[in-house]
Amino acid sequence: MRYEYSVINDLYGTETAERQPKRESSLGLFIVLALAGMFLYESVHPVMRLQSEPPPLFLKGTSARHAMKSGYLDAVARSYWGVATNSVSAKYSYGQLLPSNPPADFTTTVSDDYATRDLYWQRLRGLWNQPEVWVRSYYLDTGWIDSALGSLGKVVRNYLNG
Repeated sequence: MRYEYSVINDLYGTETAERQPKRESSLGLFIVLALAGMFLYESVHPVMRLQSEPPPLFLKGTSARHAMKSGYLDAVARSYWGVATNSVSAKYSYGQLLPSNPPADFTTTVSDDYATRDLYWQRLRGLWNQPEVWVRSYYLDTGWIDSALGSLGKVVRNYLNG
């Protein structure tokens, strides 16, 4: 390799193209981006939750006789919807079929008679698998890191002990 001396390069402290350090490949950047992508893929999970507000079909009155008590029925319906969002959605996920009879914990303090309970349970069953009553959200779960490190620790201990 031939080196040519240049007064200008010497004066300004620059080097010729042959003597400049070579730029490293972007392999390191690719590895970092791949690890970040794998971390996000393993850590971010979608979850379907019932809407906080009951849909209009769940709130509808059953007859003209109940129209006078619509305020009371609205409170009862909202109470049963709250039970559905808190306890029923914890047991049954989106896409599952609900049983034909309401579970024992599908009850409210506002109204506890069987007919009302069954009415709102059947309405809930009719709406359960409709995507418009569900909201998709995402949550970050890094618990897989602890389990992976625990497994790695077991492997290292077994290797060192045996």
